Order: sequence, then C-alpha cells, then structure tokens
Amino acid sequence: MERKTFTDTALNLGTALLVIGWMVTLVWSLRRPGWLQAMHTLVFVGGTYALGAVKQVRRERRLDEVELAARRFGAQWGMFAGVALVTVISLPSQELIARFADWLRRSTETTTPITARMFLLGVVGTFVAQEISRVAMTAGWKWSKR
Repeated sequence: MERKTFTDTALNLGTALLVIGWMVTLVWSLRRPGWLQAMHTLVFVGGTYALGAVKQVRRERRLDEVELAARRFGAQWGMFAGVALVTVISLPSQELIARFADWLRRSTETTTPITARMFLLGVVGTFVAQEISRVAMTAGWKWSKR
C-alpha cells in the first residue's frame, strides 16, 4: 500500500469535523420542529457518507490483487453470514427478545411504537452482524493467502 497523502488526511479531518459539527448543532436543532431535526441529521449523514465514499475509492485504488480479492470475498459472503448469524441467534432467544421489548415499552416514555423500535433494532443488529462477518471473512481470506 502507498503512503497516505495530504488529501487522505484532509478527508479524515473533514469526516471528524462533520461529526463534531453535527453533535454541536444537534443541541441547536433539539428545540426546532421534528422535520428540521430530521433534515439536519440527513444533511450531516449525507456529507459524512460522501466523504467516506471518496475515501473508500482512494483506498481501493491502492490495493493489490490479494487485498482486492479479500474484499470481494468478504463483501460477497459477509452479508450472507451476517443474516445467518442474526437468524441463528434470534431463533432460540425469542423469549429474551420479547422480555427486552416489554421492558423497553415499560421503561421509556415515547410515542414510537415498540414494534417499530424492535424492527429498527433488528435491522441495525443485522447490519452490525454483516459488517462483523465481512471483516472476519476478509481477514480470513488474507490470512489464508499469505
């Protein structure tokens, strides 16, 4: 891999500044209407995503064949493994998930239905499991080839 350049450092700093800017201005947007809060967050998430995409393209250009193959393998099989992992974990623990949902419903005062919050928790949990699986499979591919 090539050394990092000034542009790489600027992209990393820009991402950090966007996250800090979002947190600072989040306090300002808390007293605003809900649609403004959502748009505020959407703009910062979009900016962070754009900078992340540029950083990823620059990083991909520097990879050798083994690293590219490892990334492809991890991306291809990490999604499947992540979904399978969540499915395997959630099937035997349905009672635990139901108790957690009941506790969450009783302990918080919000207008969001518990079903929507549990669905969101499941989606986020699947994404996290997919990313963990992708990283593990990419590392395993690299380790097996070197």
